[in-house]
Parts: sequence; structure tokens; C-alpha cells
Amino acid sequence: MTSGKIPWKLSFLSLLILLASFTIGYVLGGQLSEPLIEILKKLYGETFNLPLPLLTILIFANNFAKSFVAMLLGIILGIPPLLFIFANGLILGIIGYAIVRDYGIWFFLAGILPHGVLEIPAVILSVALGVKLGLAVLGKFKHREVSVKETLLSCIRSYLFVVLPLLAIAAFVESHITPLILRLAS
Repeated sequence: MTSGKIPWKLSFLSLLILLASFTIGYVLGGQLSEPLIEILKKLYGETFNLPLPLLTILIFANNFAKSFVAMLLGIILGIPPLLFIFANGLILGIIGYAIVRDYGIWFFLAGILPHGVLEIPAVILSVALGVKLGLAVLGKFKHREVSVKETLLSCIRSYLFVVLPLLAIAAFVESHITPLILRLAS
């Protein structure tokens, strides 16, 4: 992995973890969807009544904060970003189960795909960058010639120039376009 390049292999690993955890969540959805939905309603219930510009900012800030922190915590041997994507896939699978059960697969896809085509790759890349950072730290422990500082700066650059714009566009799509598509799908 050279500095400044997108870590494709780690992105693929992150995607595999996301898909595996989504599948696990979907399988467990029958038992876990109702309690999780209640928790999410309590946490985020009023959020969707906000004016659209404020909702866009809130969605962006939430996704930025979580994915950036997950990337930075990669310094702990890359483990926190992997747990982050596993948890997100699990939650998405559990919620996905309930939505497919109650509204059908097309409604679920209509609710995920418009913004998900941008947000999911952004999150996958932030996780891959975090793992890359963790591998640099691990390499330093093994006395390899690797600069953790340079890797960190490279990861932050990739985050700012690739992940951040994707999250910004995804937040706009999620707050403005996804609801319109969901209305058409229902």
C-alpha cells in the first residue's frame, strides 16, 4: 500500500465484512428488529421533522463524525474501524429485515440505494483507511520501515478529498431525494 492511494484490497475486505454482518443482521432480524426499531425511534424519531437544510447538515455531521473517528481509531491496530463497519452492517441487516417484511424489497432498496450508492462506498473507504493506519502501526511494532505519521496524513488526505465529498452529496440525496423516491415506492 503506497501512500496516497486508495487501499483497494482493504476496501474489499471492508465490503466483505459489511455484507457478512448485513446477512447476520438480516437472519437475526426476526428476533431483534422490534427492540432495535424502538431504540432508534427514541434516538432519532424527531430528527426527520427538521427543515431539510438542517436535516442535511445533521445527516452529514453524523456520518462525518462517525466515519472520521472510526478511521482515526484505526491507529489501534485497525480493530475499531472493522468493528464499526460490522456494527453498521448488522444494524442495516436487522432494520432491512423489518422493512422487507413490512413493505417489501423494493421499498427497502428505494430507501437505501439513492444515497447508499455514495454513502456506503464512503464508509467502506473510511474503514479501509483506518485499517491501513492500523497496519502501519503494526508494521512499526514489527520494526518495519513505515511512517505512521505519513500514513496518517495520507489517510486524512484521502478522507478529505474522497470520503468527505461523497458523504456531503449522500447527505443531500438522503434528505431531499430519498424521501421522494420512498413516496413513489409506497
